[in-house]
Amino acid sequence: FINFSSEPVSFISIIYSAIPKSLMELSTGEHIDFSQLAKRVNVNLLVEKFILMVHMKIFLVDTTGKFMVDEKFLPKICKYCIQDSCGDCMLADTTQIGKPSEGKIFQCRFGVSVYQTPIVVNNMVLGYLSCGYGKLSEDTQSVFFKNISPEMKQAYYELPFISLNQLTSVAETLS
Repeated sequence: FINFSSEPVSFISIIYSAIPKSLMELSTGEHIDFSQLAKRVNVNLLVEKFILMVHMKIFLVDTTGKFMVDEKFLPKICKYCIQDSCGDCMLADTTQIGKPSEGKIFQCRFGVSVYQTPIVVNNMVLGYLSCGYGKLSEDTQSVFFKNISPEMKQAYYELPFISLNQLTSVAETLS
């Protein structure tokens, strides 16, 4: 359109607020492997920086139990527990996946405390974030602790102490 008048030209732009149904169907994300996506966007670097900032271990798993970050971010005791399949957390027992429907503090049978929260985008759970991986107290009297290998005991003693206030404040930041 060419303006032959002496009046300035005006344009009107109309934006549709309704998303076409075909685009809504594409945005569900059910077909995306989020653990692979996490590797492509280098979530490891983000986790590493977050660990340095809050001075706590952080770990991510998807809804199937696949690790979304490197195992190097886990404490030794968790690695042993996963290897021996003796834990009761979502890292060692995938039947625990989906149980935290909201953020909560979880303490495993070996005394490792974490805050677990689902990662939700567009009402879809993509995975779970856990932070903490320390001990709130030193409980070496439990039945489970007495029956673990010397390597696991040593790994337990190497865990840092974390306060409930510190764990809660980091949890609130993540929520």
